[in-house]
Amino acid sequence: MSSNSDEKPVEGAVSPGGEVEVLVHVGVLTKTDAKGIIYSFQKSLDTYYKDYQKCLELELSITPEQNQRLKKKIDWVILPIFLITVTLQSLDRSALNYANLLGLRRDLKLTGTQFSWLAGIVSIGYFLGEYPITYAIGRYPSQRIMSATIALWGLTVLLFPLCKTFQSAWWSGHMISGILGSLISVGFVGIDDKAPGPRKWQYLYYILGPVTIAWGVVVWFYLPDSPARAWFLSPEDRLLCVKRVSENHTGIKNKEFKADQAWATLRDPKLYLIVLAAVGGSFPAFVIQVFSTQIIHEMGFSETNALLLKIVEHVVAIVALASAAYINCKYQNSKLITATVGNVICIVAAALMGYLPTEMKWIRLVAFWCLGAHSISFVTGLLIVTSNMAGFTHKVIAHAITFMVICLSTLGAPFTVKQNEAPRFPTAMATLVTGWSLKFVAQVLLLIYLVRSNARRNKEYGPPDDAASREAGMQDMTEFQNKARRYVH
Repeated sequence: MSSNSDEKPVEGAVSPGGEVEVLVHVGVLTKTDAKGIIYSFQKSLDTYYKDYQKCLELELSITPEQNQRLKKKIDWVILPIFLITVTLQSLDRSALNYANLLGLRRDLKLTGTQFSWLAGIVSIGYFLGEYPITYAIGRYPSQRIMSATIALWGLTVLLFPLCKTFQSAWWSGHMISGILGSLISVGFVGIDDKAPGPRKWQYLYYILGPVTIAWGVVVWFYLPDSPARAWFLSPEDRLLCVKRVSENHTGIKNKEFKADQAWATLRDPKLYLIVLAAVGGSFPAFVIQVFSTQIIHEMGFSETNALLLKIVEHVVAIVALASAAYINCKYQNSKLITATVGNVICIVAAALMGYLPTEMKWIRLVAFWCLGAHSISFVTGLLIVTSNMAGFTHKVIAHAITFMVICLSTLGAPFTVKQNEAPRFPTAMATLVTGWSLKFVAQVLLLIYLVRSNARRNKEYGPPDDAASREAGMQDMTEFQNKARRYVH
């Protein structure tokens, strides 16, 4: 057999008795059986395939004790970094929500739909930045790209208070949310509007901007690009981590753009259902992110109480996520089921907010708090992409398409909150019900598709082969080429 890397495997090559024959072409695994090719030849392997091959050569295996030890090491470094990053990002995205209650609309003399444009324009920024960021992540160390974007958004937040008119604010709009945002904002409510110095809402940006920039520098130096490059692991532990990650069956990274994977992405039914669910969920979530404090205030609560009462929604979100995580860990393939429950809770809660009499403000407030359950289906949507899409080009394009569509769809979300419809905002509430209903339908259809696909694969190819599936993942194969894997749902 020639070792030329362009050589094609012989189709239908079967060992006596119909047993599976394994052919190796320069480290590339091809399997055939009586039904034909199961794995096609791959020219380009995962960036860390050599590390994976070394694991196989050394016959490294991970014991439960080693797995737990590695998990703790990784969790103690990676999770705090991502927790702080996501917290700052959430604060930056929701700042406009709190600034609105603290007088931004009045100070910038915003009229008509100008505040809605200010809230929505960030979606265009996301849309325009998605392609270059996606390209850069595929070419350069991802933690460097992440660090640079963190510092840049921190700079944008810091410069936002310099805006004195709608025209200048339009070019640097950013937002901020969460428990910390509410608590920080409460501290500024008591500032006298006539006092010299920055306005109430400007303090938010002057605090968050520098903190975010400083955190970008920390990420640059301390966040590793991959398990194989983790500074806090020994050489042996790094190899064990590569072996550990290979068990996801999705590979780690590949710097080559593959046209066949790009085409496979566009023909993937999962992508369109995921995008549909993302659009349905992001539209109402964006409304809540930008206008939640105003909605609570219009129920009849003071500015200070509106900021404090919003904290409960985030507590509900934390409890909902923790509960969903527990269920998903305890029961296999329960992710989309828990997401469906979260969608139903949000649909009912939004309907109560929009159609109950205004006198029932406490029931409407409790309904608002229940909207924190939308975090379940949001996180689940991200997990479904990462768990069920293999092939680096395939995954990157799927993420890019999903977020670009979300950006365009959320641009119109702020315009559903019409000031003349206060305090019930029926148009906005109808949008919330419609959006989460769409997400409910899309995720139910996705669940049906994944279950049926697994059943079909079991019938055609037999039980899943974990070893072969891990190998295919490290060869940067898509889930369509890797017939040995099964979808997670």
